[in-house]
Amino acid sequence: MIRTGLIFTAIFFAAATALSVLGWMQAPAGEPLPVHFGPDGQPDRYGGKWEAFAIIPPIILGIGLICAVLPRIDPRGKNLQRSATPYLISWIGGMAVATLAQAAITFSILYGLDPSGGPVMIRGILLATALLFLLLGNVLPKARPNFFLGVRTPWTLTSDLSWQKTHRLIGRLWVAVGLVGVPLAVFAPVQTALWLIVGGSVGAAIIAVVYSFLVWRGAPDRNPGPQPE
Repeated sequence: MIRTGLIFTAIFFAAATALSVLGWMQAPAGEPLPVHFGPDGQPDRYGGKWEAFAIIPPIILGIGLICAVLPRIDPRGKNLQRSATPYLISWIGGMAVATLAQAAITFSILYGLDPSGGPVMIRGILLATALLFLLLGNVLPKARPNFFLGVRTPWTLTSDLSWQKTHRLIGRLWVAVGLVGVPLAVFAPVQTALWLIVGGSVGAAIIAVVYSFLVWRGAPDRNPGPQPE
């Protein structure tokens, strides 16, 4: 698992670095560059070359190194290793979205943004995010109890039953977000797609947290922790 993740880390780091170097070499010196985009796909904040090209590649490298270390320091590291598929999809998916963000910044600087070009790039990122939710929703129910991956509430971490039922629920909810999000990302107005995908994912997480407590409250295996004498 770790080796596979590090291979993809190297691939995405190299891709983001290549995009950054290309943008650095081609960007006009001394001019403000777009570094953030609004819901309409148009730049709403500008910065210098360092901010545009020197932040995302180290972030990708940091994600890779942290994800490589977590199974070794998690007290339930063996469970995390048994959750290889959802762990790798989360690891790789996060780096893929970051690389797409670097591509959006670089290409907007090299080729400029017209009223249709900005939304196209944002649609690409939204589509990748919806697909990531679709994939995670299918594999997250297979995750074993651990401290770094999944819905980690006090109740899922002290009851295997709460963990299992909560992750089955969040899996179904995220699949629904992905299934709805894919056509939204392609066909709906960009702002509508953004708010619905983000709102759906946050809403699913809130529902899962509440559900984890409700299951835990009636779970025969719940561990309330040490009680005062």
